[in-house]
Amino acid sequence: MRVRALQTSAIFGAMLVAGPAYAQCSPDPTTSYGTTNCTGTDSDGLTVSTSGTQVVVAADAVVRPGSSAAAIINRATNTSLAIRGRVDGGAGKAGLFVTTGPATSVPCDPYAGATPFYCVPGSTVTSYPSVSTNISVAQGGTVTGAQGILIQRDAGNSNGNIHATISNRGTISGTAGPAIVADQMGFGTLSV
Repeated sequence: MRVRALQTSAIFGAMLVAGPAYAQCSPDPTTSYGTTNCTGTDSDGLTVSTSGTQVVVAADAVVRPGSSAAAIINRATNTSLAIRGRVDGGAGKAGLFVTTGPATSVPCDPYAGATPFYCVPGSTVTSYPSVSTNISVAQGGTVTGAQGILIQRDAGNSNGNIHATISNRGTISGTAGPAIVADQMGFGTLSV
């Protein structure tokens, strides 16, 4: 009896060690002014929602969207995405989706410098988040999906701007049309 129990434990342990490597983008969620490294296969996508974040997709890594709108969604300012591996949205989703967050109501505070214009203390003002990012696709890197890169404001944000710079030495492709689609950027900029 003891021998069989030990054999079963050893076989189960070997299965755990020999199983497929499901590395994630880490840390996920991202951290402000931190670096998120993606290695191996990440099958549930990554959302960048913190300012100053750097994302590095390693040469052997694959990032897929899972149930997300894209493999990587960027909703933050001053970010950089270094794509050395594969970012793959599949046939129906974008590889990279650069978008603003929705408009939100925030408390008025004309004394703290948080409100750029005068407002009545105690009231609320509407904040329209903007996005700025640098995307670098290295030689051997691939960004693909229905659109390789989709740049578009959130439907609930009529005033936010998007500023994106794309440097491509790899491959950016769209399976359902253009590789790069820029739509509703506000007064933003796109440099390729």
